[in-house]
Amino acid sequence: MNAIKSLHDQPRVVQFVLPLLGFNKYTFGDKNFYGAKISRDLRQLQVTVYSDRFCHQLAFTNGYLTTILSENTEILVYNIPTEYDEDLKLWSEGRYSEISDYGKERIRLWSNRPYKKPKYDNHGFAVGSYSDIVLLVLDRSPILRSMIEDELDMVLTSEQELMEAPDNEDFY
Repeated sequence: MNAIKSLHDQPRVVQFVLPLLGFNKYTFGDKNFYGAKISRDLRQLQVTVYSDRFCHQLAFTNGYLTTILSENTEILVYNIPTEYDEDLKLWSEGRYSEISDYGKERIRLWSNRPYKKPKYDNHGFAVGSYSDIVLLVLDRSPILRSMIEDELDMVLTSEQELMEAPDNEDFY
């Protein structure tokens, strides 16, 4: 498994910010979701969809402000509540493991990714658990650290975050 490639299967705003705010791409319709970006000042979120008619009604809550029509897509604009200011600041700096416990729990809950899901053998006995690789970033998981070290053939310190800070593709 290529851990580094798996960590970048989606932009970081989709992996962390959407679920922090109580959304995931399925909120907007799996095949309808086009992308998301956050303003540089971390005050507004823009979610691009093909049509807002295919969005779940939840998409029109949680700070929904307006929909902007563009040529082939529609952009749903959200004001971000100030309660997320500190977690978003940490996220924007790539300090994922320092996000509040509340923020991490929301990300795990709303991301639609498995976290500590039981794993069973052929006889139905629990034999451990598994988690999505992106969610392991929040805990600076030693297992993920080891996978990255093996891929990069280098040693990471225990203080290093396991994913880079968001880049330009996450912002507008």
